[in-house]
Amino acid sequence: MYGVLMLSLATVTGVLGALAIKDSAGFAELSPAAMGLLLVGASVYFMSLAMDSLPTAVVYAVWAGASIGVVFVVDVARAGRQPEPAVVVGIGLILVGIVVLGVFSATPTGLD
Repeated sequence: MYGVLMLSLATVTGVLGALAIKDSAGFAELSPAAMGLLLVGASVYFMSLAMDSLPTAVVYAVWAGASIGVVFVVDVARAGRQPEPAVVVGIGLILVGIVVLGVFSATPTGLD
């Protein structure tokens, strides 16, 4: 359970960091740039803690996929534009992959 909590924290801080970096206008705005770097660093730290009890491949796949999905939804909502159908299908396939990893893994940690 600890690994899942750390993976969740890694995902949340990674998403917030990515959004802050986007708001930094190419690192021209110092405050969001610094916050983004701090949050991305925290995300990597939480990922390292998650890897103590979960397989590295699973941690990285879930972190990356969930982050992509959340950033996509937030970006579409903030920008107010319609994404292309191929982008929606691609993001959907990534999210399906996360569900497959989590639901159909033979053990709770994905280890034999």
